[in-house]
Amino acid sequence: MTSLLLVLFSGIGQCKENPKAGDDGTASPAPTQFLVTLSEYHLEKSIPVDADEAKILEIVRESGASPYETVRMTAAADTESMVNFGRQITVTTGKVARGPITSRETQTVQIGTILQVRIASHGDGAMAEISYTTSRLDGNGTDDSTPDVLTNTVQATQIYVLGEQRLLSTSSVGKAPCIVVSIQQIP
Repeated sequence: MTSLLLVLFSGIGQCKENPKAGDDGTASPAPTQFLVTLSEYHLEKSIPVDADEAKILEIVRESGASPYETVRMTAAADTESMVNFGRQITVTTGKVARGPITSRETQTVQIGTILQVRIASHGDGAMAEISYTTSRLDGNGTDDSTPDVLTNTVQATQIYVLGEQRLLSTSSVGKAPCIVVSIQQIP
């Protein structure tokens, strides 16, 4: 019986992770890791309609504006990654008076940010499919109306030179968001 217990427990402490084998039986290298940084700016002046990407990035840098929101996430090559920062809030949609009693009518609204990224190594750096969605309140609303909910969605596939900013999206309307992305490889 003692020899049976020794045989059963002789493997304790020897747990090893087997490297994943490639098609040729050799160990596969670990997937490339990237750091994705997305910054949303709200500029005081509108972007000229005829501005190209380089000019828009220059306008953002020279504006001195701080990002309205910055989202950073790490992602492995050839996988989909997602982050969701959000919450549900209750807003007053109106009031109902029944005699001397007044009650509030409310509605639940979801607000927040979702960033989804699928990234792959590319000869010039990285190719990334990015989906970025925000939903935010605009104003406080009144007893007669709810605050406006501003929703923006951007989806694009772009090639990124590692460490350099790219314009993801902007609009020439007032303080519309100007969204800038950079991708770095994690050593």
